Amino acid sequence: MSPLSKLTVMIAGLLTILSVSACSKTPPLATDRQVKTETSDIVQLTADALKKIEIKTVQIHQQVVRDDIVTTGQIQSDENRVFHINSLAPGRVIDDKVILGDVIRQGQTLAIIENLEVAKIYADFIRRFHENDVEIKDAETKLALAKSSLARTQQLYDENIAPH
Repeated sequence: MSPLSKLTVMIAGLLTILSVSACSKTPPLATDRQVKTETSDIVQLTADALKKIEIKTVQIHQQVVRDDIVTTGQIQSDENRVFHINSLAPGRVIDDKVILGDVIRQGQTLAIIENLEVAKIYADFIRRFHENDVEIKDAETKLALAKSSLARTQQLYDENIAPH
């Protein structure tokens, strides 16, 4: 074999080896100095680096975690954010119109307070109002009767039937 044919066979063999290695389906392993990143928040480590820093991969599953802490303490409100409200009349709160954390404005109703004295005064007012209403209707009825009686007497007088 001539030296030129030996060189041709060697070049052909080298090209075959290079083409076969270039078509490999497994990506080349990155060395410690050759870390490739596609984006800035992805870090790729070699197998040796994973062994050195002892990172283990595990399969995750969903579960309920219960970590109760038993301690003692005292719950207090923030005195800088508390405003004390006083009622002008004693009584029992029957309805809250606002809740903790609501923004309130001047004149806004905060709570409905039931006071027995005020309830009695209101009940007395309603009773008297109805009594007055009945008395007014009674007086209107009497007025209508008096007008009717006057008209009848006037007619009798005009006809000279009633005494003068």
